Amino acid sequence: MLLVALVAGFAAWAAVRARDERLRPPAGDRVVTVGGVSLAVPPDWRPATRPAGVVPGLGGPTAILDPFPGMSVHAVVALAPHDVPAALTDLMGPLGAGRPAQLAGLPAMAYAERPVPGDRIAELTVARTPPGVLVVACIGRTGSWPGAVDCADQIEAVR
Repeated sequence: MLLVALVAGFAAWAAVRARDERLRPPAGDRVVTVGGVSLAVPPDWRPATRPAGVVPGLGGPTAILDPFPGMSVHAVVALAPHDVPAALTDLMGPLGAGRPAQLAGLPAMAYAERPVPGDRIAELTVARTPPGVLVVACIGRTGSWPGAVDCADQIEAVR
């Protein structure tokens, strides 16, 4: 009986530990919290030094990051209750149907790159999470776009 209790206890401990390991971001990643969602992003991503004007009128909860500090490239992460924030749809125009994608393992919709004001290009990836709609916009100057394309693919984990 004692042996059964020990084995059951060990199995429960192992299951909890495995779950905690899956939720932990990969070693070296930076954790960014937006509303009730935490994201593991590459360690070199930094908060934007000049976030004003990246997406005019975008309210919180948001994070505007510089994936490549010094380049004109931004990763905009927003959490909205029901849909893509109006400031992003105003910037991008009608999103259309999108295509199935993933955002850190979550089912998502990706919206193709398109020109936006300010000689920039932007693309969106959108996933539903329990606290709301998680939106990642990759935005870069036309000349820097190769550094911005598919920035949402670099997000490792969402909790």
